[in-house]
Amino acid sequence: MELKKSPSANLENKKSTWLLVGYVIVLAVMFVAFEWTKRDIKIDTSQAVTDLVFEEEIIPITEQPEQVAPPPP
Repeated sequence: MELKKSPSANLENKKSTWLLVGYVIVLAVMFVAFEWTKRDIKIDTSQAVTDLVFEEEIIPITEQPEQVAPPPP
């Protein structure tokens, strides 16, 4: 079969190079994302609510009455 494409338009020979460049870029971005930290974070607690009141719901204890066995016949 006769090739009709010119060699300068053929992208197959550059495919592996650009694939490796893409891998390097993705791995670099992932490394930076995992190592990214925020330091010197100061939490302002002056406006925070200090006395939080939690009300517990009191659930009554349920008791089952004892069942008396019927007398034998």
